[in-house]
Amino acid sequence: MPALAVDTPERQALRDAHRVRPLTVQEEGAGLLQLPPGVYGFTHSPGAENAPLFRAATRHSFEVHRLRDSTILLAYVDKPAAAVLEHAPEDMQVTAYPFPRGDAPVLVAIEWSRLHLVKRYVTPVEGGGIQLQVFGKRAP
Repeated sequence: MPALAVDTPERQALRDAHRVRPLTVQEEGAGLLQLPPGVYGFTHSPGAENAPLFRAATRHSFEVHRLRDSTILLAYVDKPAAAVLEHAPEDMQVTAYPFPRGDAPVLVAIEWSRLHLVKRYVTPVEGGGIQLQVFGKRAP
């Protein structure tokens, strides 16, 4: 099985922009609410309030950045979703993948607070993706 692409230039650019560092051994497995700002790790529980983060990625885990004032989910989506996701005024459903694939080549950063999951445990779709309901960004 090929190595997972976790150290790509596009991921590193977002890590640099978000000023995050990898989890330490002592932080591994802790939930988001227990972690300090400025770290990143990988989770199988995107959208869960206190999702645990781990140092190593698996083929079904998503990268998460814990910032000072927010939390960010990194995911790959298709080009049409990527084009509207950041500023979509309406709620939308998107199929997200933890790693790039032919039909989902675009890396996006989704604010954790915008994730609305119909079920507490999202169901993986073919190829390791998940169906996310994302709240739209409404004008103030």
